[in-house]
Amino acid sequence: MHGSDVFKSRTERNPMKRTLLFALAMTFVFLAASVRDVVSSAGTEPIRLMRRPDINNGRIVFTWAGDLWLVPEEGGQARRLTVHEGVEDYPKFSPDGSRIAFSGDYNSRQNSILVVSSDGGAEPLQLTWHAEGGSPVCWSRDGKQILYSSTQESFVRFFKKLFRVPVEGGLPVELPIGKATFASYSPDGSKIAFNRSSDSFWWWKRYKGSANQDVWIYDFKADAFTKITDWEGTDAWPMWAGNRIYFASDRAGGVNNIFYYDLGTKETTQVTRFEKRGVTWPSMSADGAKIVFEREARLYVLDTATGAHREVVVYAPLDPRVDMIAYVSPIKYLSSFDVSPSAKRIVFEARGDLYTMPAEHGEVRNLTQSSGARDVSPAWSPDGKWIAYVSDKTGDDEVYIVDQMGKEPEKKLTSSGHFKTGLMWSPNSDKLLFTTEDNSLYLLDAKGGDAKRIAKNEHREITSYSWSPDGQWVAYDYSARNRKRDVFIYEIKSGENHQITRDLGDDWHPVFTPDGKYLLLITSRLRNSAALARLSLLPEETAPFEFKDDEETGAASDAEEGEDEEEDEENDADAKKGMKGKGKKAAAKEKKKVEVKIDFTGIEDRIRRLPKVAGLGLHNVQATEKHYYYLVQGQRMFLFRPSYDLYMFNVDKIKSEKVASSIVTYGMAANKEKLVVFDGSEFSFVKVGGKMAAAKKPDDAADQQAKYDFAKRTRMKLDRRAEWSQIFNESWRMVKYHFYDPNLHGVDWDGVNKYYEGLLPHVQTRAELNILLNEMVGELNASHQGASGGDEPAVPTASIAHLGAKLELDEKTGYARIARIYRGEKASATSTEQSPLDNDYVKVKEGDYLLAIDGRPLKPFENFYQYLVDKTSNKITITTNSAPDMKGAVETTFPPLFYDSRVKYGDWAWRNERFVDEKSGGRIGYMHLADMQTAGLAEFNEKFIKYRYKDAIIIDVRYNGGGSIDERIIDALERRPYHIEKTRNQSPEPRPTEVFMGEIVVLMNEYSYSDAEVFPSAVKERGLGTLVGVPTLGFVIAVTGHPLIDGGQVRKTFIGIWEVSTGAQLESRGALPDVHVESPPEMEKQGRDVQLEKAIEILNGKIAGKGKIFDHEPKIEKR
Repeated sequence: MHGSDVFKSRTERNPMKRTLLFALAMTFVFLAASVRDVVSSAGTEPIRLMRRPDINNGRIVFTWAGDLWLVPEEGGQARRLTVHEGVEDYPKFSPDGSRIAFSGDYNSRQNSILVVSSDGGAEPLQLTWHAEGGSPVCWSRDGKQILYSSTQESFVRFFKKLFRVPVEGGLPVELPIGKATFASYSPDGSKIAFNRSSDSFWWWKRYKGSANQDVWIYDFKADAFTKITDWEGTDAWPMWAGNRIYFASDRAGGVNNIFYYDLGTKETTQVTRFEKRGVTWPSMSADGAKIVFEREARLYVLDTATGAHREVVVYAPLDPRVDMIAYVSPIKYLSSFDVSPSAKRIVFEARGDLYTMPAEHGEVRNLTQSSGARDVSPAWSPDGKWIAYVSDKTGDDEVYIVDQMGKEPEKKLTSSGHFKTGLMWSPNSDKLLFTTEDNSLYLLDAKGGDAKRIAKNEHREITSYSWSPDGQWVAYDYSARNRKRDVFIYEIKSGENHQITRDLGDDWHPVFTPDGKYLLLITSRLRNSAALARLSLLPEETAPFEFKDDEETGAASDAEEGEDEEEDEENDADAKKGMKGKGKKAAAKEKKKVEVKIDFTGIEDRIRRLPKVAGLGLHNVQATEKHYYYLVQGQRMFLFRPSYDLYMFNVDKIKSEKVASSIVTYGMAANKEKLVVFDGSEFSFVKVGGKMAAAKKPDDAADQQAKYDFAKRTRMKLDRRAEWSQIFNESWRMVKYHFYDPNLHGVDWDGVNKYYEGLLPHVQTRAELNILLNEMVGELNASHQGASGGDEPAVPTASIAHLGAKLELDEKTGYARIARIYRGEKASATSTEQSPLDNDYVKVKEGDYLLAIDGRPLKPFENFYQYLVDKTSNKITITTNSAPDMKGAVETTFPPLFYDSRVKYGDWAWRNERFVDEKSGGRIGYMHLADMQTAGLAEFNEKFIKYRYKDAIIIDVRYNGGGSIDERIIDALERRPYHIEKTRNQSPEPRPTEVFMGEIVVLMNEYSYSDAEVFPSAVKERGLGTLVGVPTLGFVIAVTGHPLIDGGQVRKTFIGIWEVSTGAQLESRGALPDVHVESPPEMEKQGRDVQLEKAIEILNGKIAGKGKIFDHEPKIEKR
């Protein structure tokens, strides 16, 4: 009998009683709902976004809110297992369920492997200390070893290997299978199923390419590999149960589902049939009966016997790791500022809020106070009344103005969407300029209304613009088809655009001078280097930039000079009084209005380069009547960006003088009397015509006490959840407006937003937000996506010393032996390229045992890495011997490496070079390009010159992270000699001399990223050589970082690339080889590089029987 029938039978005979019971029932429902609302924060609402679960013995462990949690497999209240300031992740139960392995940021090491009792109550035991860290993958079937993946023995960061470490502690041992990520042992432990490809992009949906995951099996006893899946998409997370290997695959409709491969029939069967929102991070119980997995940010359990699955509803106390409401200083996120008209105050943006601060006395004011919005691009009106800014508080960028005191509500001026930036007031404070991400320049009335588009460029962004001093003209740069910029002037009254420059060079950054007579601009039309120039708006009446002749003018001149000095004193006195009064001449100047007149006839011919005003990174030009200010790149570096030096060009003295060194940027007051310099930490006020004062000594207590500490005074109330919402929305909008394909690969981006925004309230940490953003952009099926960084609590980390050698455990003695000493570049000035043990005077040899570190004897099977933590500041001493005995042992003292990735990689590349030289009899050169950036270009240039008389070259771009140097390399390879030049007693040379005329092979593989795919494709397009290897992985969209409000970033992919001959897009497809050569694991295990071997074979065949290239002896006729 159903409950409703029971209720009816008891009440239908007494209507009054029925009414009373109904009222009581409704009261109970109301009270229950009230109680639920009150206690929901205590864990009565199901949680979401549980990550990387594992299951065993009726319990599930998962990562949530940065910690490990346990819950019964039926669901219910979860119990927190770890509480630590770092992140605990990748939990894996032991076969008996008594312990859990995980990775964590413990004891100053990141991503260490640890193990903890599943019942809690004991401190986690740390098992690894290596700098590269790792992630638990599974346990050995006997529960004695933990298997983890790591790059600790990879010569590049792009692939991982598997290592086993004893659960009670000991030295890790690499599994003999080469590249591997996810894995699962067979029930008897004699075999292992594994994936070879990287696990870095697990959130990328519907990927098909050479970097896809396939399932392999390795038989330890037979030393044999078998590939059991070959789907072009994803076959990941293998799980071995009996005669079946389960895995997740998107082979059915592009959505990840659970499948299994039957080892007997060799057939694949689909188990789950989700049509959207597929399976991720599946993991199997030790008995193979259950699989737990993530889907739709929930947990599910699959019964392998029946194929049935169910959701696991989990509750947990909502106790965040960090305060959701905090009072913090936003200063380290300061990104832009402007100066008030008289330089009495500054307005700046920091962490999405706008602040004004005084020059010397007063308070810092927060004008916007909203963690849920990003308020940027502040601009102070010349009349001092308003501050304009851009805010996304409505969900899209719009222009607002607020009174400079922040007392009145802000006024919204636009409702047009798009990313807006670069607000600039007109001199009369009645109009504003701004640009949008679609390369448009807009004019906006300060009272609001529809903005008028002045210009839209189809070739590139409009990078700079300025107002004339009378507010009637706007100068801006506008790109031609060749991407070089010209200067245009727009007339406000007529709405007409006038092209000012037409040169094929680059002209940009136009700035009107305050007197309305000139336009300053940066030009590269002379010698193709940026220089500052001036253009007269009317035909010139006198020769520019000439000194006046020195002539005696008599007493009257002296009197005028004294009058000028008197006026200066008067103005200085007024300045000290806070500008309450003004000098007579200054007041007269203020009353004189400037009317800008322009004669467009022959205007381009009036461009004059300023004498000796140029420099690397020339930008931010601003003008006063007698001084032109500009920035050029300085000597110092701020982390990964340069500093700048500020100069002023004195119009009367016709020379430049340095105003300030090593700054970030500067701004100028509208009255042109002061400028403000920002050096990255402090603002300094400088009088126009003067120089920035030298920094005071830190021990000058009086000066420090008097200094206005704006950083200390600038505070904000941070609402993290509101900020995370803003970050999510901005990241979504960034893709909407900037993704290279306006159709977004056919993805319903609004629908994507709706789904993932619904998960946002469940985010508990900033790192979880990044994972959510990654999953969101993964819907695009596009490369170069991802979110990273942000305001996450920092965990203390200590460096670890590296020996510059590969050490392996000798399982007979329990001691580590030096298997290989990595070769270093002894001539390098970079310490990270020098290998400390690769020196003649060092007595350590390959095969030696490591017996002690800094006088501390090592025990058999002890993990020696723990004694190298925090040992990079001083020299270390190691004790070694050819036998595992201290008798006759040698002590060696040396400065260790901070990290060994450079020498590890250099050793690999050097061995390849030697191998090629040996197998070709010295006729073939080899170069490996580690990237397509500075290091890769330096390597190419060096080897190109070195090998230009070789008969052939192998250019290896495998394991290359990309960059943007393909054009320069192709240019070099396409050079052909047109003359021969010969010096007496010397061999002939081609002209040009830096040319290669032999055969070329380019090696590529599934770890050739981005520009390392563009380059081989270009080689094929231009017919310059033969491509050998496998198709590249198809990561070919140009990218740049889009900064977020809290210091994080989301990647902006804005340029696609297509082949000319085929019209094929490189994204997803990649570059295709002429000769397809796989690199199977069995060959790599033997130490063979079959792709390199094939390249040598091809080139040896092509050059066989041919003479040396450019073996010319020019004839000289008798005269």
